Amino acid sequence: SLRLRLQGAEAHTLTVELERGGETRIGALVEAVRGALRLAPEDAVRLLSGFPPRALPTDPGLATLAAAGLHNRDVLVVALDKEEPEKRKDTSGSEPRKKTDAPAATADSAATAAAA
Repeated sequence: SLRLRLQGAEAHTLTVELERGGETRIGALVEAVRGALRLAPEDAVRLLSGFPPRALPTDPGLATLAAAGLHNRDVLVVALDKEEPEKRKDTSGSEPRKKTDAPAATADSAATAAAA
């Protein structure tokens, strides 16, 4: 068996034990993480390992934990993507928006400024 420690954004750590060890598929690991954290199936989960943390490969050729280089008692960082998958990908073909230092003015902020 293979024990992996999961560390989330809330700084708590859980341990998940996988009976098939290094032969476990990455997809099965993701499902075990979902179960341990009680996540919904539609929640987007990214698993990061190593230092500095890097996303686990999703290449079908590296489908097992052993092929991904995971060992007993490794720590995995669990990152939850709050945005929906279709919002993460820019399919518009346009250039990405540039960040500005000034916040964007909205109708609410203009009304608040006028009331003051």
